[in-house]
Amino acid sequence: MDHGKATGEWLAWLEKYAQRIESERGKWSADIYTERENAAKGANPRFVLRQWVLEEVIMKADKRVLAKVLHVGV
Repeated sequence: MDHGKATGEWLAWLEKYAQRIESERGKWSADIYTERENAAKGANPRFVLRQWVLEEVIMKADKRVLAKVLHVGV
C-alpha cells in the first residue's frame, strides 16, 4: 500500500465529511456536536451480537425448555 496515496485519500475523505457536517449545521441547534453524538448513540446498537454467542444462548435455552417439558432438571 502506498502510504502517501492512502494519507491523501484519507484527508480528502475527512474534508468531504467536514463539508457535509457544515452543510447540515442548520438542522441542529447551537450544540451540534452533542446533538449529533446523541443521535448516533440512539441509532446505533450498544454492541453487536456475535453468531457463536447467539448459538450458545439458543442451545442453553433449548435445553431448559426441553427440561421443563420433560420435568427433568439440567
